[in-house]
Amino acid sequence: MQADSPQSPPSHLFEDSSTPNKTIPGSDDPVQPTLHSQRVLVESDDEEEPVFLAAAVGGDGDLGDEDEEIADAEVQYQYYAESDEMLEEFEREMAEIAEEITDEEIAYLRHFALKIDTHMSDETFEKLEFAFPESPFQSYKLTKARAEFLAQFKPVPYDCCVASCCCFVGPHAELDTCPYCQEPCFDSQGRPRKQFTYVPMSPRLKAFYESPSAEISKNMRYRGEFKSEDGIIQDFMDGSNYKQLREQHVTINDQRLPHKFFDDPRDIALGFSTDGFCPFKRRKKTCWPLLVYNYNLPPEIQFWVQHILCIGVIPGPKKPKDFDSFFWPAIEEFLKLARGVRCLDRHALEHFWLRAYLILCFGDIPAMSMIMRIKGHNGLLPCRMCEINGFRIPDSRNPVHYVPLDRSKHPSVCASASAIKVYTPTSLPRRTHQRFMAQAREVQFARTNAESEKLAKQYGIKGIPILSTLSSLFFPSSFPYDFMHLIFENVMKNLVLLWTGSYKGIDEGTGDYELAPHVWEAIGAATAASTRTIPSAFAASPANIADEKASSTADMWSFWLQYLGPVLLSRKFRRPIYFQHFIELVKLVRICLQFELTAEDLQILRDGFPNWVLQYEKLYYQFKPECLPLCPLTIHAVLHIPDNIVETGPVWTSWAFPTERFCGRLLPAIRSWRHPFANLDNYVVASSQLNQIKVKYDLFSPLSLKRPKTAEIPNSFSHKDFEQWARVRRLGDGDDMRASTLDFDSEDRWDATFVRVHDRILASF
Repeated sequence: MQADSPQSPPSHLFEDSSTPNKTIPGSDDPVQPTLHSQRVLVESDDEEEPVFLAAAVGGDGDLGDEDEEIADAEVQYQYYAESDEMLEEFEREMAEIAEEITDEEIAYLRHFALKIDTHMSDETFEKLEFAFPESPFQSYKLTKARAEFLAQFKPVPYDCCVASCCCFVGPHAELDTCPYCQEPCFDSQGRPRKQFTYVPMSPRLKAFYESPSAEISKNMRYRGEFKSEDGIIQDFMDGSNYKQLREQHVTINDQRLPHKFFDDPRDIALGFSTDGFCPFKRRKKTCWPLLVYNYNLPPEIQFWVQHILCIGVIPGPKKPKDFDSFFWPAIEEFLKLARGVRCLDRHALEHFWLRAYLILCFGDIPAMSMIMRIKGHNGLLPCRMCEINGFRIPDSRNPVHYVPLDRSKHPSVCASASAIKVYTPTSLPRRTHQRFMAQAREVQFARTNAESEKLAKQYGIKGIPILSTLSSLFFPSSFPYDFMHLIFENVMKNLVLLWTGSYKGIDEGTGDYELAPHVWEAIGAATAASTRTIPSAFAASPANIADEKASSTADMWSFWLQYLGPVLLSRKFRRPIYFQHFIELVKLVRICLQFELTAEDLQILRDGFPNWVLQYEKLYYQFKPECLPLCPLTIHAVLHIPDNIVETGPVWTSWAFPTERFCGRLLPAIRSWRHPFANLDNYVVASSQLNQIKVKYDLFSPLSLKRPKTAEIPNSFSHKDFEQWARVRRLGDGDDMRASTLDFDSEDRWDATFVRVHDRILASF
C-alpha cells in the first residue's frame, strides 16, 4: 500500500450525526477526539478507483441483499484486476533484479549490513574506505540510497505532537496545535517540531512470495498446510477465534466481500504487539515500538528478529494520549490488505491477491489498555476479559481497584443487599464482542461529557478503539493476557515479595509464609552458585535473587520457577501448605508451556487455576479488606489463561518475549541525548530495508557477516582434541568444556561442564 503523505491526510472516520463532536483539549475525559464511528474509508491514490463505503450499496447507506452485495464487490474486484495488470510487467522486471545484482553491489550491501548490525556511526563508516583501500567503497549516502532502491519501499513521515500526545492524521489532520497539551505543531519557520515515521508493511509481506528462495516459499506455506488434530491445541490455528474466522466473509465498512478469511493458503495471519521502553536509565522518557509478527512462518522461526516487521516507533518523551492517531496509517494498510493487493508468486509463476489479517494483539496490561481504550487495572472493572467489579481499600486514598473473588467482608458489600459477595471462578461474567462494542458506542456517543465519564467508569471502556474497524479481531478474546508479564514479571515476583515480608508493608497476619532473612539469603546464594552446573543452552546465568533483583529477568524467573525453586524452597516454609501451593503453580505453568495441549491438559488448567487462586486468597489475602492489595488484577487474570488458550492457541503464540528482545536491540541505536527518537527511526528504517533485501533477493548468506558453518560430527571428539587443549567447544556453537587438570581455576568461574560419555565414544578413543 502506498501510504498517504502528510500533505494528503488519511481518510476520516464517520461521525455520528446525532451526537455533537466533543473535543476536550488537555482533559482526562474518556471521550477523546480520535474516533467517531467504527467505519473507515479506504482511500486510493487513484481518484477513479472505487472506495469501500457503507453507502455504496443503496442510496440510504443500507446494504442490499447478500447476492447484490457480493455481486457489487465482484464488480469492484474486476476493476482492480484490470487496473493492476499494468503493474505486472514492472513487478516481473523488479523480480529479476536479484539475478542482476553484481558482486560489487553485494560488497556495498555488506558494508550497509555491517553498519546496521554493529550500530556503526557515520563517521566510522566513512573511515572504512581508508582502512581497507583494496575494497570497493561508496559513501554512506550512496550506499543507503542503493539499499533503499533495492528494498522498494520508503518510510512515510507524519507530523505529531512534540510531547507525543497524538499524531496529526485523521481527525487531527487539519490541526496546527495539539488538542491535548496545546503545543504548536510547527516551529517559527513552519517546520514540524516532531514526526512519527511509519514503515509500510505491504511491500515487506509481498517480498516473502516474490523471493527466489525456495526455503522462504516453503516456510510461508506453514499456516496453509497446517492440519489440526482433534482434541489437541498446537498453534493459533487450533484456536476457536481462527476457526470462527475461517467460516466468515471479510467485511470492510459493513460491506461483505466475496472472500472468506484465509480462503487462500497464501493469506497471511498477523499479530501485533507494542510495549513502552525507556531509552535511558533515568526512565524519564519512553517510546513505543509497533511490531507486527508473521504467523504464516513456522513457530521455530516466526519470532526471529529478521522476520519481525517494525512499522514504526511512537516517539517520546511520554506515553501517547491518543494511540489510535499513531496507528491510523497501519489501520488503512490493514484494510487494504484485507481487500487484497496484487502480488507475484515467484515459485508458482502467477499473480494473486495477497491478503493479510490481523488476528492477535498482545502485550502487558498497560499496553493493551491503551490500544483497547479501556480503563485498565485502576478502573472499577479492571479486567478486560470479564466484568468483575473491583474494590478500593476502605478508608484509603489509593485509587487502585482490586479484584478478590471473596469480598464478603468488604464494607461496601456488607452495606448492599444486592452486591455479589463471592464470585465463582469457573463462571465469571465474561465480556463478549457484541457487548463490548455496544458499551464502547454508548461511551463514544454520549450526549454530554459527564454522561460519557459516568458510562466509562461503569463499563471500564473509554470509547471505540480504532482496531475495531478490523473485522478479523474479536473484543476482548483477540487480546489475550501476556503469559510472560503475567506469571514471570508479576505473580512470581509478588510471591517473592510476600515470602520476604516486603509486599507493600503488609504483614502475614494469621499466615506463616515469611522466610527468615538468612534463609532467603541462602536461597539467593544457591541460585547464583547453580550457574556453575547449568549448561548455557538451558538458561541465562541466574543471578543472586536476594541481592541482584534488578538483574533478574523474566527469562531467569521462568527457569527459577520451574527448576530451581522447587528444590531451593523445599522444607523452607514453617508450614508445608505454602510450599505445596507453590508447587501447584509450577505444575500449571509447565502445562501451559507445552507445545501441545490435550483436552486433559486443558481440564487440569480449568480446575487448577481456580483452585490455586482460591487457595491463594485463603493463605495470603485471608479475606481482610485492609489486605486488598494482595488481590491485584495479575492474580485474577490467571483465571482466564485456559480460555485464552482455547481461543488463541498456546501461550507462546502471544507472549512478549520477542517484543522485549526487540526493544533491547533498539537501545544501542541511540547515540544522541538530544535526538534519541530520530536515531531509533533511522535504525528501524535501515534495518527494515536490510531485512527486505535479504528476503527479496535471497541474500541471507552473503549478508550474514558470520563465519560459515563447518561440517559437524555429532557426539564425537578426537583423542587429540582432549589431549592438546584445556578447553574445547562442541561443534555448532555448543557449550565450552574444560579439562580440570589443564585449565585455570577460580572461585567465580562459570563452569557448564556436564558431559555424558557413551560407550561408543570411548571406543573411538
